[in-house]
Amino acid sequence: MRDPISGNYIKMRIETKHNPEIFKTENLERWDRIWKEKVINHNIYLFASIVFLIIAIGLVKNDNPTGYLFFSIGLFGLVVSINFLKQTKRMKNEYLSQIDKISDRHQKSNTSISWELTNDYIHYEDFQMSLKLNWQAFSHYYIKYNSIFLVAHDTNNSPISINKSEVNETEYSDLIIFIGSKLKSGKQPSQK
Repeated sequence: MRDPISGNYIKMRIETKHNPEIFKTENLERWDRIWKEKVINHNIYLFASIVFLIIAIGLVKNDNPTGYLFFSIGLFGLVVSINFLKQTKRMKNEYLSQIDKISDRHQKSNTSISWELTNDYIHYEDFQMSLKLNWQAFSHYYIKYNSIFLVAHDTNNSPISINKSEVNETEYSDLIIFIGSKLKSGKQPSQK
């Protein structure tokens, strides 16, 4: 609904059916927001640990006792990094399994997903939850994978998202303008 004087949106309502592919992509983005930087850091630690072990071998071969210190540091870093990366992979697989189960339940419920955006709040509703938040609850928004992600101040875990395919082209443009009038655009993570 538009304001008759200014022509600006004062209320938008979007309703769509569940799309498993979009749901999985958006939830993978949520996972990456939490874990991607940590995984990259541990891959760097893993590489550094391997370098320490190579240096240690060279030092020990030349009868330099410092090599044992490098060996200890490298081995410790190797164990910690590999353990973290294995646990993260296991947790991601469990997360994806849960996402698939939720998606299946949503498909079976055959209910719609709705977003209602007003000047005061955003209301999201699906088969298992109803969430109504004031705009002040969000820090920013960004666009990735043709989805608009609204990110809450207190967490990066569960941004609300709306995909371009869930609305028509005009609604999507209007939605970006409407959300842009309420929130600042945040840093868009790099595309894969």
